[in-house]
Amino acid sequence: MTTHGNNYIINILGASLLDRHPRTSGPAQTSDRTAPASALRSIRISSSGVFVIPFTADAVRVSAHYCDDPDVRDWVLCWGSPECALCAISHKAEQRLLLPVLDCEQGEVAVLAMSSSMRPKALAPQVFQAIAEANKRGPQIISITKPDQTSFSVSSWPIPPGVDDGRTAIDKFVQDRDQGLVKLDQIYLTLPNETLRALPQVARKLTLRGLA
Repeated sequence: MTTHGNNYIINILGASLLDRHPRTSGPAQTSDRTAPASALRSIRISSSGVFVIPFTADAVRVSAHYCDDPDVRDWVLCWGSPECALCAISHKAEQRLLLPVLDCEQGEVAVLAMSSSMRPKALAPQVFQAIAEANKRGPQIISITKPDQTSFSVSSWPIPPGVDDGRTAIDKFVQDRDQGLVKLDQIYLTLPNETLRALPQVARKLTLRGLA
């Protein structure tokens, strides 16, 4: 299978925030090198909000399509034009930024998927600004809410005493990532072009364009 060539790292701040600002107290840190890697999941943001702890500013940029075919209805990684069947029907790919964060409520590393838009109230610029503040002041909890369909609200504060900063889960994620056991873009589907071309909506549009 062809590999996706559009993945690359954008490093906004560099080193781990938890490494720069180690906590002086908290749960003992352990490392389980024998546990199997878990599949990463994407964080879902709603009006009720989510709480995350960012531990890095390294985000992976990918090109992906939201495929609304009834058999899929999910994000699908782009194969790149002209190979990609979705590109062939003028289904524009979006640039997505995938940032690993600690999901405070679940106590595990998950992926915060963001549009690359830098418009006012877009998610990415607010999150990276919060990370910049954490880079200066120490690890922060970030609250993210989505009050409507087009905007996000982000606020942050220092991790309160007694709250687990997630170092054990973060260390496990970093270990698995470095060993190639997990990749941020695994939250999106990777469908062969043959599968995409066979989807009813895609097949119909390819036929209308004389590309079937």
